[in-house]
This record gives sequence, structure tokens and C-alpha cells, in this order.
Amino acid sequence: MTRNLRYVEIRQGATIAVGSQVALQVFWPRSSLHKGGNEEVDNGLMVRLITPGLRLLFLVGQFTINLLLKSNV
Repeated sequence: MTRNLRYVEIRQGATIAVGSQVALQVFWPRSSLHKGGNEEVDNGLMVRLITPGLRLLFLVGQFTINLLLKSNV
């Protein structure tokens, strides 16, 4: 089944506007996703949702305290 979904590769520093008052800021991954190495960390996702009056951090993957501290969030 083909769904024709749009695919956008994101990495650290990207900001995605969702309407006029909502944005997603990407903190991780630093570069493109890849196979090999430590995939649980390398292919994780760290995104901050920004709305008027709310900031929310989403973590997807096996992040550790060291990774969070190194990301300067």
C-alpha cells in the first residue's frame, strides 16, 4: 500500500513550524541517522515543543544523563 507520505530528514538545529504559534526544535540527532555504532543513542530523537506558555522536551530512544549534558539543552 502506498501512502505518499512526505519524508523530511531532520538533524540538530532544525526548527519545524507547525502553524503560527507552535514549533519543534531538534536537538538530536546531530547528523543523519545511520546503521552501526551505538544505534540506540545515535538514532534517538530529542525535540522541544514550543507553544505560547509551554516548553516541552520529548526524548525518544535510550538517552543517558551524559548525552543530555553533552547536548547543551
